[in-house]
Amino acid sequence: MTLTPNVDATSETAQTTTSTTGTTSTTGTQSTTRNETGAILTFVGTVRGTEGETQVPIAALHYEAYEPMAQRELHAIAAAAIERHGLQSVRIIHSTGRVAVGEASILIEVRSRHRAEGLRAMAEMLDGLKERVPIWKSPVSS
Repeated sequence: MTLTPNVDATSETAQTTTSTTGTTSTTGTQSTTRNETGAILTFVGTVRGTEGETQVPIAALHYEAYEPMAQRELHAIAAAAIERHGLQSVRIIHSTGRVAVGEASILIEVRSRHRAEGLRAMAEMLDGLKERVPIWKSPVSS
């Protein structure tokens, strides 16, 4: 899996870190939450070989982001999910630049006490990301 983590937001109940370097600090309640973690859920979104209603074949997608606002929105989405669902931590990484067919464009990781709240939170975060985060994609012809 190849991710270009130019837009990366990680939130924990004790500390929030946002990084554009792809390096994420996880401190704070990490040792406590590991003892209470019952579910670690990971979603990886990949680029399909076709795009649009007409299913035109593509070689890749090119993602662009307004990074300052994207960082803020990703952080807000992660923090709201932690608050609303009582999650232990959330990590969201979205690629920018060229992402070839079959490669990962987004990764979301959720740690929670139980799977149900983690699954609900993940679905909400994906919907919120598509609605609120200024990341645009354009197809690259094959």
